[in-house]
Amino acid sequence: KYGEEVRVVSVGQPIDKMLATPKDGHAYNFSVEFCGGTHVGNSSEVFKFVILSEEPISKGVRRITACSGAEAASQAGLKLRELSFELNEIRGMTGKLLDDKSSQIRQRIKEDSQLSLIERRKMEKEADDLKQKAVDSMKEMVKKLLGEAKKEAESYEASSSDDKGIVFRPKT
Repeated sequence: KYGEEVRVVSVGQPIDKMLATPKDGHAYNFSVEFCGGTHVGNSSEVFKFVILSEEPISKGVRRITACSGAEAASQAGLKLRELSFELNEIRGMTGKLLDDKSSQIRQRIKEDSQLSLIERRKMEKEADDLKQKAVDSMKEMVKKLLGEAKKEAESYEASSSDDKGIVFRPKT
């Protein structure tokens, strides 16, 4: 599947030293991995590091996509603050408005490739929790309206002898 030579990356111990003395066990004390495409020569070149995604690419092999550098980390931080602010704004909402806004924000979080994976997952959960709150409040409102309708119908039935029926108008 791969060519005669493959790139191997070690964090913490130079590969050359491990290859020169394979029997001393250095490779067991450090992360030594096959690499399909880093864009830095040495981990010391990485300033700030934001993991954007992690996924399986084959059995036992995972791909991590990340960005590094001050600007990348800054952009990820700005996006995080912006979306956090929006989530805070909708916390006080209820019903359909909360349902709609939480769905919109959830979609934006999901599609934003500049957010850190960890922060994205936290914010997705928070948006999902807010959506569930909206669904629960709408169910409670429907239950309350149905209860009021039932009471009105029972009251009308008890006090009326005609068969004209009733029209229920919920109190607003």
